[in-house]
Amino acid sequence: MRKLLITGLLMTSCFTSTFAIDMNKKIEYSLPTDTKWKETHRSENEQITIIQYAPENDSKDNLHEVVTLMHLSGVPIPLKDYFDLFVQELSKSGPKNGFQHKILDQNENSLTGEWWIKNGSKEDQHEWIKLFKDGNDLAIIRYTTKKTDSKSLENGKKIISEAKLTKN
Repeated sequence: MRKLLITGLLMTSCFTSTFAIDMNKKIEYSLPTDTKWKETHRSENEQITIIQYAPENDSKDNLHEVVTLMHLSGVPIPLKDYFDLFVQELSKSGPKNGFQHKILDQNENSLTGEWWIKNGSKEDQHEWIKLFKDGNDLAIIRYTTKKTDSKSLENGKKIISEAKLTKN
């Protein structure tokens, strides 16, 4: 990632993008500009839209970083309940040890959480997730990385913590 030193402040150069949920709402987020990102998956139906991006050099079978954007219609449950169900399902499908999760920030309209697997195996990874509630709809952004160096972990946390749901 390119770093610019401006009047004593260390700033990271990022590419800002949006994920339109409908004509009136979108998730705004920024990705590091030192990586070229490509769409690797898209699926849509009446209730759910999922779009995934990965670095241009990653292959479908060998992903190191993934940004996932989702929109779910008609999900009338509180954000914490959705997060709890999400991590419960992850813990069932993952390794039996080393899986941890926590909620980082929560208010009436959003929840930021993280989960990670750290047991010294090839399954080690870290994910930050931010959920936005808008009526009975959920908008979600996730950043998952298999890179566990401090720079990658800082990038992931920053991408998710700065993401926001905006209305036109």
